[in-house]
Amino acid sequence: MEVAFELSENPKQLFKQYEKSCYIDECDDLCGYDALKIRYYRLAGEYSKAISYANKALKKRGDSKFKDQILVEKAIVYYLKSNFQETVDLIHRALSNGAIDKETQAKAYLMLGNAHRDLGNVHYASRYFSKTYYAGLSIQDSSLVSAALNGQGLIAYGKSAKNDTKRSIAFFQKSLNYLQDKESVQALLRLNNIAAAYANLNDFVKAEMYFKQCLDLYTKQQDFEGVVSTCNNLADIYIQTNDWSNAKVYLDQAIAMYSNQLEGFDMLNELNLTLSDYYYHESKYALSRDYYAKYAEQELKRLNTEQSEAVIESQERYDDLKRTKLINDLKLFKKRAEVNNLRLQNAIYIILVCFISLGIGVYIIISRRRKTEKRERKLALNRAALYSAENEKLRVSRELHDSMGGTLTVMNLLLGNEKDSDPTNRNIALLSETTKNAIDDLRRICRDLYPSELKISGLSQSLQSYFYKLNNSQTEVKFELVAPDELMLDLGFSINFYRIAQELTNNTLKYAKASEATLKIDVKDGKFFAFYNDNGQGVDMKQLLKGVGLNSIEERCFSYKGKLEFKSGINQGFGAIMVFSSENISFTEKED
Repeated sequence: MEVAFELSENPKQLFKQYEKSCYIDECDDLCGYDALKIRYYRLAGEYSKAISYANKALKKRGDSKFKDQILVEKAIVYYLKSNFQETVDLIHRALSNGAIDKETQAKAYLMLGNAHRDLGNVHYASRYFSKTYYAGLSIQDSSLVSAALNGQGLIAYGKSAKNDTKRSIAFFQKSLNYLQDKESVQALLRLNNIAAAYANLNDFVKAEMYFKQCLDLYTKQQDFEGVVSTCNNLADIYIQTNDWSNAKVYLDQAIAMYSNQLEGFDMLNELNLTLSDYYYHESKYALSRDYYAKYAEQELKRLNTEQSEAVIESQERYDDLKRTKLINDLKLFKKRAEVNNLRLQNAIYIILVCFISLGIGVYIIISRRRKTEKRERKLALNRAALYSAENEKLRVSRELHDSMGGTLTVMNLLLGNEKDSDPTNRNIALLSETTKNAIDDLRRICRDLYPSELKISGLSQSLQSYFYKLNNSQTEVKFELVAPDELMLDLGFSINFYRIAQELTNNTLKYAKASEATLKIDVKDGKFFAFYNDNGQGVDMKQLLKGVGLNSIEERCFSYKGKLEFKSGINQGFGAIMVFSSENISFTEKED
């Protein structure tokens, strides 16, 4: 669920204003006709016409007092075409004019904030949104003030941290308060942003409340696509809260709206993904697959369309540069060779920049796509991967035991016979001892690959055996286990937690420089608690770099919906707290 960005005038009002101005001669002293016409093309979705007209207007009226307005309007079109760097360049050209009027200046600041935000320059974006805010207050334009606050909210929301998301809600709410018309398009987008932020905080009750307000306004305005989008958001909330009946109600409403009002249009792609999730839960896998295929197809089509538009834009720029080159060749015939080289270098540079920008744009679009798998599916895949890995370890362990173990045992018997026949042969005695050590090493490796005693003795006894072997194999660290004697859980979780214990003890042995380490396990109120800590040198949590071991622990905890927290500090040891619910692990009786 994403927040929405808005850059809009009232289209109906603008079209009326445009029609009225068409009866007035195109005169600089009467009105900003050129800027108004560019906005007209923009709202109609005709971006190429808007840019073409802007270029003509700048050539014809390059010294007019409306030049700054034309540059700003052209920059907005480039912003909507996702060409953010060109937007920044055009706005700076407009701001370089010291005589720019305050309203156009405030609008320019707003566009700079938006463009820098999309370029990832959060510092500059925040600074220009602040300038927009104060400029809007100075000219008493509440819509600009609201847009600036909305931009600050988008920046805070983009940081994803819980506190930042709460700050974004405050900005969105304040932005909504500045709007005079509480039923306008801008108000709808603010409400949608507030709802999306609450959903990101998992406060689904408030998210549901604000989305329902959006739904009422979209219905009142007969904005059917907005109705469908909001129904999809509500259905997604109900799916996350396992309220499948309400999810079905809103999904049916969205589908009915497409059937009755939006026939001939492609279904909202997010709705296809939500339907896929819903039917997956209903075990209707064929329908789930079909809707996901539609989602993937439309996403690919959208990416191809954006790429084609970017290529066309690059070609148009190249053509413009080529025409400019020919004109300059006629005017500067004596310096034709120099001009040709310069223009060619510029053309190559611009094309490279366009393709690099295109690649970055495609990467950003792909990186922002919603996760196609819901959390439960990811958990299932993680568990399947862990289960497969453990089965493979079991297979390798059995192969080693059955093949190498048998071979080494036979060798040991033969060498024992030879040793009995010739007790003075030191080589035979040495080979016999080496073979016994190899058999012991092989058995240890097989036990490490797959702790078979887990299935027979349970997790507690297996960990006791593991800690006993650790304490006997080295003297640097004394390991202690505190756990119930009869701790029998399902085999899959037991193996998973056993591996976690191995990773924690290995981490202590390798890095902690500790003398003691303790693992405490308790089962209480249907929950499995595990506390591990050592008295080693510790580490600053702000500088903690998670390697393969710690990442493995996190993945294993996540696969059983466990909660994990690492605690450490300089000279304060290292600890880990894990909690698992009985809903995700099951307790079994000990086998005879």
